[in-house]
Amino acid sequence: MFSNTYRVFLFCLLGLFVSCAGNKIERAFSSRAEPRESNKVISQYCGACHVHKDFEPAAHIETLGTSSSGSVNLSSAECRGCHTYKKTWLLDVRRGTYRPANK
Repeated sequence: MFSNTYRVFLFCLLGLFVSCAGNKIERAFSSRAEPRESNKVISQYCGACHVHKDFEPAAHIETLGTSSSGSVNLSSAECRGCHTYKKTWLLDVRRGTYRPANK
């Protein structure tokens, strides 16, 4: 029904769409991204997971607004201040969280 050339083209096109979808979250974690837009993308990404389906970004930031010493944690206004996202060369995703008390 379809020629091999056409199948290869469709496969490459599908690969392009899949690779572009992940770039949005990667850009959100980069230092070049605007903090407000970055927080929005990261919050949506986290809320899409079954573990964090009831995630409330505003309440989360409000809760973590001060560190254990009582001083304001300036990086808590940005998700990427405490959370990390990195792809390895094998395309394995590594996520991490740095607790304010550990900084």
